Amino acid sequence: MKVSDPWTGLSLGVYYANSALEKISQYRQNAQPAESEALDNYEGECLFFRAFYWWHMLSLYAEPEMGGVGIPIVKSVPKDLESMYVSRETTGEGYAAIIGDLLSAEKLVTQTDPHRVTLWAVKAFRMLS
Repeated sequence: MKVSDPWTGLSLGVYYANSALEKISQYRQNAQPAESEALDNYEGECLFFRAFYWWHMLSLYAEPEMGGVGIPIVKSVPKDLESMYVSRETTGEGYAAIIGDLLSAEKLVTQTDPHRVTLWAVKAFRMLS
């Protein structure tokens, strides 16, 4: 296995999470009030998975010191070539981004389906971070 394979896959996961978050935000503008809870759950799931991918990237590619070289923290879909060049943040900033996403997800996820992200999954993952 190449060293870049996990990086590519995890980066793709972050991209998909950001894409879904962007589309959820756009859809909310015209959504029916009855769809609010479902959209909140989807947004919370996306935040959970973005944190999940970042955590794995940090585990594999970041320096262990909080001030060391971490990973790029990409929170939006690149719109042009220039916005695709994102520098790596520190390891500490990476963990702060993960915890921020998980805290936001805790406020959004209310579903109890054991096959999807639940509030307890979010809380458990935050305890690991």
